Amino acid sequence: MHILFVLEHYFPYIGGAEKLFKSLTESMVKEGFEVTVLTTKHDSIILSNEVIGGVNVVRLPFNNRFLFTFFSFPFLIKFVKKCDIVHTTSYNAAVPAFFAGKFCKKPVYITFHEVWSGLWFNLPFYSFVHKIGYYLFEKMILKLPFDKYIAVSEYTKKCLLESGIKESKIEQIYNAIDYELIAQYQEQKTPKKHVFSYYGRLGASKGLDILLGALLELKEEKVNFTCQLIIPQYPRSVYYEIIDIISKYEIIKHIEIYHELSEKELYHRIQDSSFVVIPSYSEGFCFVAAECSALQIPVVSSGKGALRETVSGKYIEMLDLTIKDLKAALEKGISGEWCYKENRIFPMTEMIQSYLKVYS
Repeated sequence: MHILFVLEHYFPYIGGAEKLFKSLTESMVKEGFEVTVLTTKHDSIILSNEVIGGVNVVRLPFNNRFLFTFFSFPFLIKFVKKCDIVHTTSYNAAVPAFFAGKFCKKPVYITFHEVWSGLWFNLPFYSFVHKIGYYLFEKMILKLPFDKYIAVSEYTKKCLLESGIKESKIEQIYNAIDYELIAQYQEQKTPKKHVFSYYGRLGASKGLDILLGALLELKEEKVNFTCQLIIPQYPRSVYYEIIDIISKYEIIKHIEIYHELSEKELYHRIQDSSFVVIPSYSEGFCFVAAECSALQIPVVSSGKGALRETVSGKYIEMLDLTIKDLKAALEKGISGEWCYKENRIFPMTEMIQSYLKVYS
């Protein structure tokens, strides 16, 4: 069987969706499938065509995901004709993948990470016009009759049902963690008491605006702390806005910023932390929460979206999604006032078997 993945981003792009699809595609190759990924060429220095972990990765000449949405259709056709299943994801890749699949009479599956609906209007870093556009774009994708919808959490499944998707078309499959990989990087060390970390992509939903506001209040109350921000430098517009806020708040002395760390460096850094903060407006799954649980690193969480499914071990949950409540949660984390929930695991074998069942 030949599976064609149509994705707006793929490794080495950083993000939870990219982590999911790298592990899924390479696992499907090990299961004997032929796998091709069609994606954007988000950086001019990366190759247009290469094999990664047995996966044939083809990067089309679009460095912008919206150009990919509207102009990739003719490029997709020749690849779709040769495959048995088209598998895409929300949001930007969904439209060309759907129409190319239907044009060639191939089944099209979509993995939905999140459904934001009205949340779009509460997010920072977007203009009102952008918020309306994204809201309507999401509504349009939810109207396309995909053959199968894969929800990465119970929360996402609930959102799909509320959006009018038939339950018979939805499969709920949790993302998975490579516990063997994480075990290689696990260190027996004493974390630095007043150091905590944020790591992940620069999404508008990630709550960085709330985090920086809380750091300002901690600084003004002369709390001793250092926050490690482990973030990419893209999207550039969001990155520069984050840097501007840090400068405006004059909190640079309390922040260490890291970019493009290797896996080994990333896990070393976060194990220096006494805890990791996840102040997201919403999460469809949250690899950060699951990884921290595996590494036995406590988490300060907003509790939004699927975080109540994926946060386990030592944790503190914000009472509300405000700067005031995040500041209070961070102070509890610094002083070690943790709640506890039995560790939850998300095995790779379970995820792969579930996808194999869907594909069969």
